[in-house]
Amino acid sequence: MKIYGEIGQALRSGEKGLILMVPEQFTLQAERDLIQYLDLPGILDVEVLSFSRLAHKVFNEAGGLTRTHINEQGRHMILRRILDEIQDQLTVYKKVSRQNGFIKHINDLLSDLKKHDITPQELAAKAEELEDSVLLAGKLKDTAVIYEAFNRYLADKYIDSEDAINALIDRMDQAAFLSGARIWMDGFDYFPPQSLRVIEKLALKARELTIAFTLELDQKSRDSDIFKVHALSLQKIRDIAEQHNIKEKITELTGGNASKASGFNQAPEIRHLEQELYKYPYKTYSGEIKNIKAFAGSNPESEVERLAACIISLSREKGWRFKEMAVVSGDLPVYGSIIKRVFPQYGIPYFIDEKKPIMQNPIVDFILTSLQAISRGYRYDDVFKLLKTGFCGLPREQVELLENYCLEFGIKGSRWKKPFELGEKDYPLDELNSCREFFINPLWKLEKDLKKSTDIQEMISALYAHLSGIKLQQQLEDWVSELKEAGRLELAEENAQIWRIVIDIFDQMVEILGSQKVSLEEFHRILESGFSSMEAGIIPTTLDQVLVGSVQRSKSQHVKALFVLGLNDGILPAGSREEGLLAAEERDVLLNQGLNLGGNTELLAADEKFGIYTALSKPSDFLWVSYALSDTEGKALRPSILVDRLEKLFPELTFTNGLVMAEEQQQEMISTPDSTFKFMSEHMRNCADGKEDSLLWWLVYSWYSSQPEWKGRTDQLKQALFHRNQEAPLGRKKAAGLYSLPVRASVSRLEQFVKCHYAYFIKYGLRPAERKEYTVEAPDLGDLFHRSIEGFTRRILEEQLDWRTLDDAKCEELLDQVMDQILPEHKYGVLQSTKRYQYLSRRIKRITGRAVWLLTEHVRRSKFNPIGHEISFGLKGTYPPIEIELPGGEKMLLEGRIDRADICETEDGVYINVIDYKSGTEKFDLVDAWFGLKLQLLVYLQALLELEHRRTKGKARPGGIFYFRIDDPYINTHEKAAELIERKIRQELKLSGLVLKDVNIVKCMDSQISGWSEVLPVGISAKNDSFYKDSSALHEEEFLALLQHIRQLVSQAGMEMLEGSIRVNPIKKGKETACQYCPYRGICQFDRRLEDNTYRIIPNLEKDQIIQELAKGKEEG
Repeated sequence: MKIYGEIGQALRSGEKGLILMVPEQFTLQAERDLIQYLDLPGILDVEVLSFSRLAHKVFNEAGGLTRTHINEQGRHMILRRILDEIQDQLTVYKKVSRQNGFIKHINDLLSDLKKHDITPQELAAKAEELEDSVLLAGKLKDTAVIYEAFNRYLADKYIDSEDAINALIDRMDQAAFLSGARIWMDGFDYFPPQSLRVIEKLALKARELTIAFTLELDQKSRDSDIFKVHALSLQKIRDIAEQHNIKEKITELTGGNASKASGFNQAPEIRHLEQELYKYPYKTYSGEIKNIKAFAGSNPESEVERLAACIISLSREKGWRFKEMAVVSGDLPVYGSIIKRVFPQYGIPYFIDEKKPIMQNPIVDFILTSLQAISRGYRYDDVFKLLKTGFCGLPREQVELLENYCLEFGIKGSRWKKPFELGEKDYPLDELNSCREFFINPLWKLEKDLKKSTDIQEMISALYAHLSGIKLQQQLEDWVSELKEAGRLELAEENAQIWRIVIDIFDQMVEILGSQKVSLEEFHRILESGFSSMEAGIIPTTLDQVLVGSVQRSKSQHVKALFVLGLNDGILPAGSREEGLLAAEERDVLLNQGLNLGGNTELLAADEKFGIYTALSKPSDFLWVSYALSDTEGKALRPSILVDRLEKLFPELTFTNGLVMAEEQQQEMISTPDSTFKFMSEHMRNCADGKEDSLLWWLVYSWYSSQPEWKGRTDQLKQALFHRNQEAPLGRKKAAGLYSLPVRASVSRLEQFVKCHYAYFIKYGLRPAERKEYTVEAPDLGDLFHRSIEGFTRRILEEQLDWRTLDDAKCEELLDQVMDQILPEHKYGVLQSTKRYQYLSRRIKRITGRAVWLLTEHVRRSKFNPIGHEISFGLKGTYPPIEIELPGGEKMLLEGRIDRADICETEDGVYINVIDYKSGTEKFDLVDAWFGLKLQLLVYLQALLELEHRRTKGKARPGGIFYFRIDDPYINTHEKAAELIERKIRQELKLSGLVLKDVNIVKCMDSQISGWSEVLPVGISAKNDSFYKDSSALHEEEFLALLQHIRQLVSQAGMEMLEGSIRVNPIKKGKETACQYCPYRGICQFDRRLEDNTYRIIPNLEKDQIIQELAKGKEEG
């Protein structure tokens, strides 16, 4: 750089009082650059200062700073406290002022106001003038209120960075070191009025002041608009020189390449790009393009992978060091996370130039969550977020055991302070209570100490004592040592700073707010505000690294190779950015009204253009540019206007498409063993699928196969290439070990097997256990409804009551007795634990009451009598297991229970109904039954028929199978008569199922039937007793044929189960699939793109088609 050359010449001439001023964030880089450029062991005779460093030096020499200095964190905490106090005085900002991000935005706005010498009074006055912009006026009024309160809090006691600059201006005349100094200023883009007043003082005191500006002085230049910010600053400096008649003391370094060192040689293409990037009209490049590469990746990861391969190639072929290459992007969070994953695979050392918010740090998270857990009453989320930070002293296994216990028994709030007593059979209570005490006792002590505290200072003392008591600092140091040993130096460096930062924030909080009394919630918010303002900067851990940064933030020196990622619309250029409380358009309005706050639309656009221009001008030898066709979620992206501009400047430049690569481009991806393996795997997959036939990747595969250290991964790849995602049968021996012999299963299990063999194997063979939670889910409701109705019917039997003579009052009395016993017992009283669950209890009572009323209505209309409720089949059941003979002669035993069975004895036979209670909206579907998806009703009917056949000597006949719906339907009617409403309820909740197509039997089930039944899924004509066409009914021979068909399905399924079938073979019926709500999808990895992964389609047959099939089966049988 020219400035460094002048400094070097001054040093060699023995000049004293040399000062280089740069922006605050670049002081360290400037010191390094000076040492490197001047080839000196140190720079004792040159001071590198920022405005804040200058202020510190002036105050040390001239004195005058009597107030306590507060840093950024202190400002945030003061603002949080002020906002809590004045919230009622705000209008526009009243609601948002409690949000975490608001503090940062208002702090930034106050900084802008101070830097532009705008007072609260000027702001309030301007708000009164804005008659046409109510929202902007409201914002200014609120800001003026906050600004005034902030200044009032600081008055005579504290001073912030902006006020310190004002104090600096007042004391600079007394700073002797500035008299006769020679000062250079570099790296500044914009000087607000406050900074200009400092420069004015420097110009008057110094022997010579040199300021570097990157701009073309020619106003007719074809790209002058990109230098607009610098041109405005230059004009202000010239105004100062003219005002004080000191033009000879101020030297301007200007020009597009003003900051470049003499002798900086660029490749011709890059030089042309710098000269023409934003010029209109522009000149095209006619030479051969050797030093610019352009790539269009399928997504950001594709961009980074191709870039990494290029870095390795340049390092090998040209011998360039990693520090001579840099990467920039317009979206560093996205691309930075990918670089962290990809660069290590290529063995590329890198440093990402970014500051990390400490709010994401586990130590800060631990401190804030500790306070939050106390203030919010030890909620589950807070407690286990705290335990999972790893700093509570409990091993992960014990934390997981605690979590399982607390989820199952609903441990929260004050229950943490009492011994655990429930679940003695399933949990080691002694161990759990020991863990509970170890965790809660220190936190409980902190809670009591905080509540006893009279002010913030005592609260900070209590918090610090707590952290010391649990040895948090030692835990942090041990963790940092582990990170260093694991080679995670960047993370170690970040966390090594945290304890100092925490203590600094504690000290600042005590210094500025210590005597104030606040609630625990306010204390938490203030501390959170302090932490939210702090970022941890990381120093590079080695010199030879690829520097990665954002286009706007990166101020790296010139490099040999620059890689620019993400040339996409909305990314680079960004187009819009986070603007804070005042948008750029609102700043435009204020500027037109004579109030300059900076950051207006024109300057922001010019500043972004300048940043891009500066970035693309950095490389001397090589430039890489790329964009993505889609984002990380697969959404399409458009290339930015810069892509179009590059293609116009360089007509021969082609953006290589990452979707289709020529073999030469594929060869570029062969770099390091780790990174190449991924690409080899992808191409070998294509080869295996017949999509490509590349000798190159077969040769690469052969190399990996020959390397002993890669044999394991190569073997895995070979298996994966020919993977069909289907499992071979377990065989009878293993199946017997899993399911036992004879095969035992419930009917519901059998239905699961029919839907998907593999899901059945996972659920009932491997038996993964799901966490039990202290909540009420849909299955719990079904269980409660079943138990309630079962208890109700048991009371009827115990008291020898007749269903048909029960009145509503007696029903309600019996049901209340049952519900009052069942509901409090369910899951250790969960239904009494919250207001919401208490309401749910009342709703369950109401729904069950309606179900009981409807049951009695059905019985009153019917000649069928209940013969049992909760009838079970099994070794300890009401009846023995249901025996099913399998094709090979083996037996399968089916177990389970029926909610209810009814019987009606007539001269023609004994008719049996089977009823299943359903709390959902499920309806009987003959197609589901035909294909074995719903077997329960038909299997149990078959079993009861066989039992009654023996008892009645062959008179047992099917009556019907039904789902009884337990629900609380919404009845939309204008009718007020109770009878009409009850009729609509009966119609809404009528039985769903299949009825014997026999008029006499149907009338036995519903004695009041006339037309469509209010309780059955059938209709009978009053004229001729014929069934309505859409009635869900079958003739007896059809019914029996269906039962026989179901028996064959069950037998076949049992045989496949016995042979150990675990095929991934989910069914699909219409739009619904067995995978839709399956919890094991992540295990089976069902993928329709694989050849053998297909659904078993269930055709939507009509009822007549099924009847025809039944007739065929009867004839064949």
